[in-house]
Amino acid sequence: IGRKHVAGAVAAARQADNVNPDRVSSGSQFYICIEDASFLDGAYSAFAQVIQGMDTVRELRVGDEITKCELSDRASFVQE
Repeated sequence: IGRKHVAGAVAAARQADNVNPDRVSSGSQFYICIEDASFLDGAYSAFAQVIQGMDTVRELRVGDEITKCELSDRASFVQE
């Protein structure tokens, strides 16, 4: 997909290289970057960007669960 892991990037996780050396799994785990994480570029697929509510993202803690998610195809969004 080619998006960068910048703050607010939404990406798909996969199994670790030691159990998945060909990087062919994806599963259903997702994460949101709370800060830039360029070391993940090319290793995981960032596919969306938080465009509103980063204050809420920054309050997330381990164990929190997403109970609602709204997606938009906002054509006006441009990744820099």
